[in-house]
Amino acid sequence: MPEQENTHFASVASFVLALCAGVLMLSFSSLDYAAMLRHKVPVPSRGYLMVSGPATWQATVEKATDLSSPEIIFLAPNSDSKLTLTILPEVDSHRNLYRFVAQISQAALVQAVEKTVEIKEFGAENKKGFYFRLTENTPKPNEWVYRTQGAIHEGNLLLIFTLLSNDPKTKEQQIVFNMLVSARQVR
Repeated sequence: MPEQENTHFASVASFVLALCAGVLMLSFSSLDYAAMLRHKVPVPSRGYLMVSGPATWQATVEKATDLSSPEIIFLAPNSDSKLTLTILPEVDSHRNLYRFVAQISQAALVQAVEKTVEIKEFGAENKKGFYFRLTENTPKPNEWVYRTQGAIHEGNLLLIFTLLSNDPKTKEQQIVFNMLVSARQVR
């Protein structure tokens, strides 16, 4: 009988621990969500782009003209790696995304330390983009050393992005990818 009580106690204790862990996970995920700010950016003739970024990042929008798209600029002055992210929503002409990113990588390769570039995929199963990462060849003082650049489709927009950083292992890169995957075009 004491073995049954110990087994029952152990299973109840395991259940309580699992329940507490689940509550903690929900708490942390809601904290992460609360720390994000949603930005609604008008895109001429295309509605709006909804993009969320960390609340600690400063966001500005360079106004669009009738013929151009706005530039969305995020600065992370308080992060470990101090970075800037620029997102340019353009009209998507349904071009081959991989080929488009490969073309812009070749132009960037001219100013890079690397002699070749690797195009990588990011995103979720239903929304994927491509990017590359390069090291600037001879950055001047106060210029960025690392460039991550790429694109992802959203609605009838192509989101072209550039992440500039001085940290070779910027942990914010995954935040940027999550921002781009979760961005939504609304009309």
